[in-house]
Amino acid sequence: MARKKHRLTRHDLKTDRFVESTMEFVSLARHNAPKIAFGVIGFLVILLVVSYIGSARRRANAEAENFLSSATASFMNSDFESARDALEELTTRYWGTRASREALFYLGNTYYALNDYDSAMKNFEQFLNARTEWTILKASAALGIGNCYEQKGQYLMAAEQYERVVDRYPDSPLAPEALVSAARCFQAMGQAPAARPLYERLKKEYPDSELVPTANRQLKILAGAQQVLR
Repeated sequence: MARKKHRLTRHDLKTDRFVESTMEFVSLARHNAPKIAFGVIGFLVILLVVSYIGSARRRANAEAENFLSSATASFMNSDFESARDALEELTTRYWGTRASREALFYLGNTYYALNDYDSAMKNFEQFLNARTEWTILKASAALGIGNCYEQKGQYLMAAEQYERVVDRYPDSPLAPEALVSAARCFQAMGQAPAARPLYERLKKEYPDSELVPTANRQLKILAGAQQVLR
């Protein structure tokens, strides 16, 4: 009796290809066993390194935050020398952490309190250039630079910096103060006409500011001085 031939189906073809592929993989694995083992070991090492780095970063961030808390406590207690030393150490030992970037802002204020205006400006500028999203602190740092210029008697540069604060951070609660400070610097230089539009801008753009009475008072003084000159 003749043996009936089996007709290959798609299932058979797929099964054969799967078996062939499996056998090829097994053969390749046996041939390259040392390489594969080495690759697995290398992958595990990478995982361990990444895990260690992540753990180290978390530990560094925690330590930096503790440093920052201690330093700011010293600052609040007017122990500016201790605050300065702690903040400087923080930015050196834990550079790259969130706390180290924030420390630049507090360093600027600490040096300002110590009357070291050049160092204060340097740290304020570094803070402004750092990758942060603390808009209120950035506005304060920019204002701090203007304060430094004013304390050094560089009134024109101070006035320009104060106006820059308003232009860059118009929604900041510090914007009205920056306008008054800019006007004050122009008055200190004997340039009263340049101060008037700043007070007017304050009244127009920030009518609810607590500094509006100050602006009104200064405008009256400027108007009276102008009448005397006539």
